[in-house]
Amino acid sequence: MSESVSPGKGPSGENNVNPPADGRNGPTTAAESPQPPLPRAWGRRVRAEGGNGATPPLPPSAPAPDPESVEIRWNTSSSLGDDLLHLVASRAGETVWNTCFTNPGVETFNTASHALADRLAWTVERAEQELTPHFTAARQHLAAARTRAEGETPSGFLDGILTSAAFEGACYQRDWLVRGLLVRGQPVIVGGPTKTLKTSLVLDLAVSLASGRSFLDNFEVPRRARTLVLSGESGEGTLQETARRICRHKCLPLKACDVRWGFHLPELSSEEDLRKLEAYLRREGVEVVIIDPLYLCLIGGGGGLSTANLFDVGPLLLAITRACLHGGATPIMVHHSRKQGKHQHGSRGAPLDLNDLAFSGFAEFARQWVLVNRREPYEHDGGLHRLWLQIGGSAGQGGLYGVDVREGRLDDQFGGRTWEVTVRTCAEIQAAKGAVTRERDLREALDAVLALMRARPEGMTTTEIRKHAPCKKDLVGPTVAQLQKEKLIETGTIRKRAGKGHMDHPCWKPTALLLSRPDAAEGTAAVEPPPRRLGFGGRRGSTAPLTPEVQTPGPSPAAPPTAESPPEPEAVVDVAGQTADPPG
Repeated sequence: MSESVSPGKGPSGENNVNPPADGRNGPTTAAESPQPPLPRAWGRRVRAEGGNGATPPLPPSAPAPDPESVEIRWNTSSSLGDDLLHLVASRAGETVWNTCFTNPGVETFNTASHALADRLAWTVERAEQELTPHFTAARQHLAAARTRAEGETPSGFLDGILTSAAFEGACYQRDWLVRGLLVRGQPVIVGGPTKTLKTSLVLDLAVSLASGRSFLDNFEVPRRARTLVLSGESGEGTLQETARRICRHKCLPLKACDVRWGFHLPELSSEEDLRKLEAYLRREGVEVVIIDPLYLCLIGGGGGLSTANLFDVGPLLLAITRACLHGGATPIMVHHSRKQGKHQHGSRGAPLDLNDLAFSGFAEFARQWVLVNRREPYEHDGGLHRLWLQIGGSAGQGGLYGVDVREGRLDDQFGGRTWEVTVRTCAEIQAAKGAVTRERDLREALDAVLALMRARPEGMTTTEIRKHAPCKKDLVGPTVAQLQKEKLIETGTIRKRAGKGHMDHPCWKPTALLLSRPDAAEGTAAVEPPPRRLGFGGRRGSTAPLTPEVQTPGPSPAAPPTAESPPEPEAVVDVAGQTADPPG
């Protein structure tokens, strides 16, 4: 509301806006007062100048008005999409002009000026001068009132713009489709190389969502959700056989699952197909839609779109997601990863990343993802798949799991296949892999120590075994302890040179049980210790065999022992690599 009077020229331009209503009654024409009351405006009414929507009262006249002065007051409202301007002129505290105009533009201004001039016996120029500031202020308030109107926001991309206070108080509730794995209402990308059970895994997901059973027997489904499966790659027979195996594993009949099955894919670049898909999802109450695979339906019928162009794929994926979400369903799209050539051989067997997905735009668009890759090659005998399952999402969920799926082997009657799933965390897989590696290393250490014992029946010290056994040195101690426990070796003493004399040292010797074993009798290849540097019988640092000739006059010692002819214990080697004379 304004009561100021300012001279000026007539207004130009027009601002037709929807201001808040003032709730006042008044004449509906520009005729002189008294006029018939203006009918109450239909619809919502809000104050043009803010406030709680109540009609502001006209300001009271001055206590001692000038008899010649004229006070002009205005108020605005809206009704049925029209802007209303209410003008009241008072002289000496008495209303002399009361009228209401619609859409205060140039024509309305001219009409009001002539009416006020006639009523107050003014010239038209004076009336225009008095009304100009009021019309200008009224139009500004009408424009501001439209942007402030409760519930009214500009159309198009500006829909839903919020202030920080409104944004802080807004409630955005999120819900799990699969607890810790998938969030409702966000697009999902399931990706992986070819023939890595992508379709079988999403069928397990569809059955789990539709029945409320756990996905892969590990991830909880909080509540059932009607699911639509659109698959155009595997074929009806294969899908049916896989779904039956999954349901048999989950101990439920396939007919009890709330899944809709479709074997024809929509053309997702077609607006007509997207409208049909959205209408079907809304009509049937579908909550999850699985599209498998994307490469068969993403771009079809030409149109000049390219999967290598991020600016083509991005808007297309957005349109698909909007159609599904407007239909009330969360989209799950199955996609392939890039082929792993020779230059990518190092990444085989490793978890996938979003950048491994084929085509452009998918890594950028994915809000949550499930990426599959093989951990180890497929085992044909048992039909065993060892896979990596990497999950993540913008909601903050994520994890790396090892999934083992045993499908069995197909028989002549197209039966015999199963669906047995085991899910382990990455830490569990690493621990199991470490145990297998240690077990293999222990076997290698056991074979190496046994070979040394057979080659040296006179005995060897622990230091010599650790030095010459072709295995990990930290495993020699556990291996010797295990062989002693199995009574394959025993403690003894061996005489070695010490200075100018000799000294007995503790050693390990093979038992009769070890020497009588079949593998020893068959002549298992003995381990020939590598040459070592000696500091006796020649220049320091020279190399010589483990059992060199004794550097003293006399006959040469016997040849190195073999499995067929056990050696005589004349020449033994101490830790320093020196030979010692036989005892006695």
